[in-house]
Amino acid sequence: MTNDSITVNIDNLIENILPERIIQALDDVCITLVQEAQEKCPIGDGSGERGHIRESIDHTVTYENGVFTGRVGSNNEIAIYVHEGTGLYAIEGNGRKEVPWTYQDRKGKWHSTKGMHPKQFLREAIEENRDFILENFEGILTND
Repeated sequence: MTNDSITVNIDNLIENILPERIIQALDDVCITLVQEAQEKCPIGDGSGERGHIRESIDHTVTYENGVFTGRVGSNNEIAIYVHEGTGLYAIEGNGRKEVPWTYQDRKGKWHSTKGMHPKQFLREAIEENRDFILENFEGILTND
């Protein structure tokens, strides 16, 4: 093998093979995290709706300017409040302090609350799958 063929093979590895393998590994991890987060997500979101957050959990994988990004999340406007909690129970104390407060649900019924405890379905999915995430990237260079 000549130096030129070694250079070509390394260039092909860096420019084509590794990015494809990394994208596939990211996609596999994200798909698993979506499924796990959906299983852990509460069915009711407190608004009287059932399953809208769970159904909205999705993922994207991108490769731009040499940066690989895998994202798992929800575009449901209530998801952040369910995940992070509200009022006195919000993560890191970031919730409303003036409690209790009242709100009217979609059916017209009034409620009083001090907040909602967080249900961190995304964080739990990641933490419970750390080994899978790491294992999925181990085989990238070895063709496993």
